Amino acid sequence: MPHGADEPSGRVRRAVSGSGFGHCAGANGLPMNQTRIQSGSSVDAAPPPTPTPTPTPTPRVSVGLPVYNGARYLEQAIDSILAQTFTDFELILCDNASTDATTAICARYVAADRRVRYHRNETNLGAAPNFNKVFTLGRGDYFKWAAYDDILEPDYLAECVAALDRDPEAVLAHTATTVIDPDRRTIPIGPGIDDTVQWRGRTLRRDDLYDPPRDLSEPDLHKRLTAFLLNTNWSFEIFGLMRTSALRRSPLHLSFYGSDKVLLASLVMQGTFVEIPRRLFLRRYHESQSSNQDNAQQAVWMDSTAGPNAKMPAQAQCLLAYLRVVNHAGLKPLDRCRAYCAIARWVVWLGQLIYRHRHQRGLLYRLRRAWHESVGAEPPRNANNGFGSRDDDEVREHDESTGAGRRDDTDDDATPRGIRVAPMPVLRSSARSHVR
Repeated sequence: MPHGADEPSGRVRRAVSGSGFGHCAGANGLPMNQTRIQSGSSVDAAPPPTPTPTPTPTPRVSVGLPVYNGARYLEQAIDSILAQTFTDFELILCDNASTDATTAICARYVAADRRVRYHRNETNLGAAPNFNKVFTLGRGDYFKWAAYDDILEPDYLAECVAALDRDPEAVLAHTATTVIDPDRRTIPIGPGIDDTVQWRGRTLRRDDLYDPPRDLSEPDLHKRLTAFLLNTNWSFEIFGLMRTSALRRSPLHLSFYGSDKVLLASLVMQGTFVEIPRRLFLRRYHESQSSNQDNAQQAVWMDSTAGPNAKMPAQAQCLLAYLRVVNHAGLKPLDRCRAYCAIARWVVWLGQLIYRHRHQRGLLYRLRRAWHESVGAEPPRNANNGFGSRDDDEVREHDESTGAGRRDDTDDDATPRGIRVAPMPVLRSSARSHVR
């Protein structure tokens, strides 16, 4: 939600500070005489696109595409956006100081289509600041983040705009999702929670690819927020079409991994979500995504200079951010109390998962390792646990404290069916490693 081969090794500059609440209010929108090209520095990989000073009318929809070294899939993503049947939109490409062919690709699209605008950051800001930056450059009443590696079917924007136009209480519209592989082939998997699929030598469960069904159109705030907190792993809705006014009242992306859930929780408190049953959003699954990094890598990917909370576990930062969201949401007293109750249920649920992770999986791992050693087989090592976490600190601390020595995560079949023991399932992120 490991870094790609072209991920920068240097530090990223802090650009998200404080709690993040209200910091973008009034920042969305550009003057009408603003050029379509904004660049903080010269580009080494390719000459920057030629500025086009002619103003364009304010569009209804702004699509922001943050990208870092995304040349492999970027053209497919842009082509799918420009092919939308709904045409009253602008596409803003926010380049986070890429060093590959990303800049040259952006230049071609800026020259070919007047709806495309380009901004290049002087330095790599990190993932969260780049997402927030592209939002501030938008001008439309509706806004959508797009990933460099995802694809939209032609009717995506038309369906989402119509849904929000019909329902003034809705703050976000999104369509059903299909998960595809790097070659744009659908990854086939059944609808059951225990269904699995073999993909590139790995066993993937359904919840490794999709969120479970949940009703985010529920008018009752407590039920809607509880359903979101307890049944969201991937946060695909972060790439839905949102009301710009609602996003301005949210904290946007904060400087810890999984903060897209906090942003979506803020929107859940403001209104309902509409899910269109047509599968018009193609989410690409590949190894270089941030969800396949360990916890330390994810923290650096978001912001390596995040201040005194940088070493705080992401779960704790998420909890504090949820509480701040409720406090700033302007809810009625009863709704505020019920929102706190929903967060309390999430804390209990998370605690149960961590308990199972420490006390059940550790025993199962050692039993399985002893069996492998008894038959002379290679002990299990370094298998992905289904949530993208490998060699996490909690696992190492547990085995060191019990004398079992250093351990790596085991294969999924070492865990009983129905027990999910990853340390941070609720903080999976849909952000990608190259959208920094």
